[in-house]
Amino acid sequence: MPEYDCIIPWSGGVESTAIVNWALENKKTPLVIHNKLNAAEWESVQTMSNIFNIKVFKIEETFDLTPDPLNREFYSKKFNYNSKWSPVIHRWAYWTTISNLLYPTIKHLYYGACYAGAVKYGDGSGDKMPDISIFQSFENYLNVYGVESKFIAPLGHMTKREQWLSLPEEIKCEIFTCQKEHAIQHKKNCKSYECNKCHELMRAVPNTELHLIK
Repeated sequence: MPEYDCIIPWSGGVESTAIVNWALENKKTPLVIHNKLNAAEWESVQTMSNIFNIKVFKIEETFDLTPDPLNREFYSKKFNYNSKWSPVIHRWAYWTTISNLLYPTIKHLYYGACYAGAVKYGDGSGDKMPDISIFQSFENYLNVYGVESKFIAPLGHMTKREQWLSLPEEIKCEIFTCQKEHAIQHKKNCKSYECNKCHELMRAVPNTELHLIK
């Protein structure tokens, strides 16, 4: 088993994929995990992992308890989320923490983020975490067990467009971010401007590269 020097939760979107690419370009040996939320995301990540020539470990959750959509919509409005489904950053932080407890010598937990903006700095379209202290909470939890790791967003200072442009073309063609059921079934982004996830992606991607969107 290789000696990992960092952990990366990889969803298959632009930011997390850019982090994987950045880590490999900087000669790091990442322990890459994917919290499977749907088959299209998992297939996309598998394809990209083969291109990168790395292994990605799947964490698959199953629940008998069905979420209450009305309550989720309430909290989405309360925290000003862009859709009625709450972000899943807590899942990624949680499973990264669990992975870190399995490999406690790893000190760097890299996650994908875009705080600068979508197209240019300060355009107001960057990631807006409702409470970024979630990372501090998991760091504190790790510290209880003697693991002094840090959640770091190495590319958080870059716009989404800059992160997209940092990727190889063959990787760009595999990015999957849409959460529409039709898109998941066909394993292709719906590419509708009425879709929040696709609109966000198409806005960041230069017009000359829109044809690369999966």
